[in-house]
Amino acid sequence: MSSQARISAAIEKLERLKAESTEGVWFESNGIMGIETGMEDVVLDAGMSTYDADLIVTLHSTIDAQLELLRLALKYGELDAGSGSRFIAGAVKLADAILG
Repeated sequence: MSSQARISAAIEKLERLKAESTEGVWFESNGIMGIETGMEDVVLDAGMSTYDADLIVTLHSTIDAQLELLRLALKYGELDAGSGSRFIAGAVKLADAILG
């Protein structure tokens, strides 16, 4: 799969995951992960480590930034011209990580 196809697939996956996730402000407090939905807080898991909960909340809150970086790589990058820039190489690594 070309770099452009991998980045495009990663964008599609992140957009789908974002659209299907619960809307609201995600939070972590003492190992309790939840979502502020506007009417009440929804607790998702009260038994995970503080670090795991914080990681999930942090990743959820960075989806828009990840999408922006991937879109910029598509718009401005020479995606299949050898190793390319560090930015493009980083975007491809991010895309590959998203795709698993």
